[in-house]
Amino acid sequence: MPSRLATTRTLSAIALAVITLEGIASVACAAESYRFTRRPAALGDRATQSVEFGLKVSMVMHQSGQVIEQADRDMRRKQTRTMEVLEINDGLVTKARVRYGASEESVIESDGATARVEHPVVGKTYLVSRPNGEGANREGADGEGAELVVTDIQGNVPPPEELAIVQSSMDSVGRTNPWTNFLAGQTLTQGEAVRMPNHLAADLFGVGEAVGDVSYFEVTLAETRQVRGATCAVLEAKIEAKSPLGTGVEMLVSGKFLVEIDTCRTLAIELSGDVAVVETHGPAGGEYTVEGKGTMRVAIEAQYGSARARTTRR
Repeated sequence: MPSRLATTRTLSAIALAVITLEGIASVACAAESYRFTRRPAALGDRATQSVEFGLKVSMVMHQSGQVIEQADRDMRRKQTRTMEVLEINDGLVTKARVRYGASEESVIESDGATARVEHPVVGKTYLVSRPNGEGANREGADGEGAELVVTDIQGNVPPPEELAIVQSSMDSVGRTNPWTNFLAGQTLTQGEAVRMPNHLAADLFGVGEAVGDVSYFEVTLAETRQVRGATCAVLEAKIEAKSPLGTGVEMLVSGKFLVEIDTCRTLAIELSGDVAVVETHGPAGGEYTVEGKGTMRVAIEAQYGSARARTTRR
C-alpha cells in the first residue's frame, strides 16, 4: 500500500509556501490617498515574528480505479523567531542572527490520534548569511543558485533537520523583498484595488511547481489604523494559486495585510481559504492518485526594533 510520506510532503509544501493582529485601534479613513515609502534596513534592526499555520484536509487515495485509503488530517505549525541584522550589502540584509523561541508542528489523524513534535531549533541561535546577496543566489559560479549559509554561534554547520528549518524560515536573507518592491512608491486611495504582478506574487509566497503558480493577487486599501504610533494600511487581499498542469496544489485564499505606510513593513497577515490537492505517485504500473480538499489558515505577527532605539531607552 502506498506510503503517506508523499502526501505529508505535499501538505508540508503548503505550510512552507505561505509565509495576527493585536493592539490595533481603528481610525476613520476618508477618501484620502496614501503614498507608501520604503525604510532601508539598518545594522542592528531586530524583528520578532510569530507564525501560525493550520491545514484541515480530507484525503482520498485511488489506485486502479479503487479507493485504497481515506483520511482526514489536521496539521498545525507554530514558530516564533527573532532576527537581528548583522551585515548589509547594496541595501540587502546579507547576514543575520536568528533565535527560535518556539517551533513545533502537530498532526491530528481521523481516529483522533495526535502527534506533536517540537523542532530541535527551539532555544538555539544561528548565524545566517548569503554573502553576495541575491545576485549570487540567482547565478552562482556553478550555474545554480548559491545556498543560504547557516552555522551555529561557534561556526559549526547544524544537523540536517535544524539546517532545513533555518534555511526554510530564513530564505529571505540576501534577497530583495517583493512585497516592499511592489508597495514602495504606490499611492492608494481607500477602496482602490491593485493587482500584484504574478512573478512578484510567486516570489513573495515562494510557490511554483510544488504548489502552483500565483495566477491572481489583488489588494484593496480598506482603511487605515494607528498601531504603536504608526499609521498603517489594512489591505484586503484575494490570492489564487493554480498549477498550469492541472496537478499539484491549488489555493484560493483571502484575508488582510497590516502594513506601515511610511516603511512598507508588514506588521500582520491573516489569510484563510480553500485548498485542493491532486497528485500522482508511485512507479510505473503501480501509480496511485492522491486527491484532497480542505481549508487553510495563516496568521503572522511581527514586531520591529533597532539598536538605536534600545540604546536610547538605556
